[in-house]
Amino acid sequence: MSVRNVITWNVLIMAYGMHGKGEQALEIFRRMVAEGDNNGEIRPNEVTYIAIFASLSHSGMVDEGLNLFHTMKAKHGFQPTSDHYACLVDLLGLSGRIEKAYKLIMTMSSNMNKVDTWSSLLGGCKIHQNLEISKIATKQLFVLEPSVASHHVLFWIEHGDEVHKFVAGDISHPQSKELREYLETLSQRMKKEGYVPDTSCVLHNVDEEEKETMLCGHSERLTLLLAF
Repeated sequence: MSVRNVITWNVLIMAYGMHGKGEQALEIFRRMVAEGDNNGEIRPNEVTYIAIFASLSHSGMVDEGLNLFHTMKAKHGFQPTSDHYACLVDLLGLSGRIEKAYKLIMTMSSNMNKVDTWSSLLGGCKIHQNLEISKIATKQLFVLEPSVASHHVLFWIEHGDEVHKFVAGDISHPQSKELREYLETLSQRMKKEGYVPDTSCVLHNVDEEEKETMLCGHSERLTLLLAF
């Protein structure tokens, strides 16, 4: 490459990360740092750290991410931003270290924007079915962004003393049949009014009818129906 600057390095790190190649992304990051140490011209910036954290998250490389996070100020002179915290919470949450992710958020400065960190934590809670911390994350999101509808949707919902959980493709819930029949009725009524399902977000290799079925039976929609 004839021209190498912080942008080209960042793009390389992002590209490897997007394809799940965390080891290679980390190696590129280390080469970037080494080259900067030699010539003093290129240094990682805040975007570089977002790129490497995201790359490590895709590959489940938690310890490597924690090490970079805790040394970024000493080595490159800048404090972690809210975006860096959100990336690390995502890394910890995806790996199942929900408690550690929660404790990390609690160390953030009070003037930092915590929306993305709580949202990342909630995503990890959904994956690893941590109901208690998901309640905390949801409550915080309600306070920070009360008008954002997506914060009000959980895979769990409580009625009285019971917790109901919905997972995509799961039909084990005792009211699953009635809820899905009602969803189908709503879907047909919506189509008559001109609604066309956007199946582009369904990445499974199935036909269009099956994609529409998958959209109609999404776990979050079932949860909302039960709530009402």
